[in-house]
Amino acid sequence: MPSTRQPPSVNRPIERRFSRYDAGVCVLALLMAYVLKRHYSTATADELAWILRPTASVVAVLTGTDFVAEANTGFVSKNLFYIIAPSCAGLNFLIIVLCMSIFALSREVASAGKKALVFVGCAATAYLFTVLVNAVRILIAIKLHMAGILPEGLTAEQFHRIEGIAVYFSFLCLFFFSLQRLVIRRRHVSRCNPYY
Repeated sequence: MPSTRQPPSVNRPIERRFSRYDAGVCVLALLMAYVLKRHYSTATADELAWILRPTASVVAVLTGTDFVAEANTGFVSKNLFYIIAPSCAGLNFLIIVLCMSIFALSREVASAGKKALVFVGCAATAYLFTVLVNAVRILIAIKLHMAGILPEGLTAEQFHRIEGIAVYFSFLCLFFFSLQRLVIRRRHVSRCNPYY
């Protein structure tokens, strides 16, 4: 008589108990999120140079215009009349991407060493992705500003905020679906080797 058991679904995670390593990764991710948020709430442009400088460099390459660092202001382009200020750092976006990726991927590996590698990889990916998305958002804002596009009833600041929300939300959705595909692919591989 043929077996009626269904093969394991590639979308179903391998059953693992929540280990102390999982708890440690979650606590560390939340602690990192708290520290970043706390830092961002009081940081000056100079203290955020670790993310503003690479963002300004990418925007400079995309626009062909130099952005010069100005103390306590940010990175300024006199040609474009544009400032990459602390509000352009995208730290909230970075925190969301960091936590989303760590929480999604850390349970997909079994050993503490692999969890540590996942954590470092997620942090690096979140940083690089944030710099890229910041640059895209600023490039769009510059193009809209140069084209003189400002919907009636909105101030320039309100329109800039709406544009930022739309760009960040779109890239968060893209990141989420990419992460989901990665997890499904990882589960497919781990069906044969649960300790992978």
